[in-house]
Amino acid sequence: MSESRTMHHTNGLPPAQGLYNPANEHDACGIGFVVNITGQKSHDIVAKGIQVLINLTHRGACGCDPETGDGAGVTIQIPHKFFARECSRLGFTLPPAGVYGIAMTFLPVEKRQRLLCEGILERISREEGLSVLGWRDTPIDGSAIGRVARGSQPYIEQLFVRGASGLSEDALERKLYVVRKRAETEVAASDMDDKGDFYIPSFSARTIVYKGLLLAPQIAHFYHELADPDVMSALCLVHQRFSTNTFPTWQLAHPFRYIAHNGEINTLKGNVNWMYARQSILASPLSVPGRPAHGACHGHADSRSLVIERAHASRQEGVLRISRFFDGTLGRPRRDRLHRRPRDRRYARPQRSAAGALPGNA
Repeated sequence: MSESRTMHHTNGLPPAQGLYNPANEHDACGIGFVVNITGQKSHDIVAKGIQVLINLTHRGACGCDPETGDGAGVTIQIPHKFFARECSRLGFTLPPAGVYGIAMTFLPVEKRQRLLCEGILERISREEGLSVLGWRDTPIDGSAIGRVARGSQPYIEQLFVRGASGLSEDALERKLYVVRKRAETEVAASDMDDKGDFYIPSFSARTIVYKGLLLAPQIAHFYHELADPDVMSALCLVHQRFSTNTFPTWQLAHPFRYIAHNGEINTLKGNVNWMYARQSILASPLSVPGRPAHGACHGHADSRSLVIERAHASRQEGVLRISRFFDGTLGRPRRDRLHRRPRDRRYARPQRSAAGALPGNA
């Protein structure tokens, strides 16, 4: 097997060798967030978010190819007006906002393998009670990015699916989560040569992620639609990656589906093991916890955050549980419930009397 083929099997990362092991990867980056606190959507928020990202260029890095960044991306709300217009040109009609979801997908470039991945996603979507509306090739400009980034660039498409009649937006989000996890598991277990190129940056009825192996100033040129006036959002989360101890890949660019993180999450393996130990308390009739795939510390945190949020009926309860996960209290026994040995009275601290004198010193 050639070295390049081995790289494909490990999502662009070299295999463990010598003192290097991909399990020890961690990184540090820069983030920004622009939001309209009244919830008013506009293209101005997207434009300002991209400008924030450009201002964070110094927080990122590049390799031997100065035009290939360690990764950059943005998360915005789904611009319904824009996609309704674009999908009508492709021959299918979108239902109202919140009734459908969009999967931003990274797929193998080789056509046969790409079609296999598309078929897996469509079949699982139908098995979960969703209707497949259609696919859209994401317009991109490969000349806007570096040579190394183009060499590993996946085929980027968007899948549109509709929820069943009467399905709430929260319930649809959970369905989309299940479809994504099932598809990831099935592709990973397949014998496709380029299965490592399969990745779903986002699959949601609320938000969409545009990211890649880019430098901050490249993102609006690579993803044409981010400059369209109909791409409107009330929030824009941006991330510029600095891969201090990791190999940059398209998959590990930020933002992830739920979070973007600046810095390193310490005791990664300990936290991952804690989550495995806590899976029994995450059992929920609403969702099924999934085991995280290999990734940087941020990827694990993002995966666990989604598991916790999707397992609760209300977003407020899910967010509260996520905060307990990050401060280390989720699933751990309360301190006042721990069994303690009774204090030996011979060594108890003497108590002062009401007058302030110690016993025997009056």
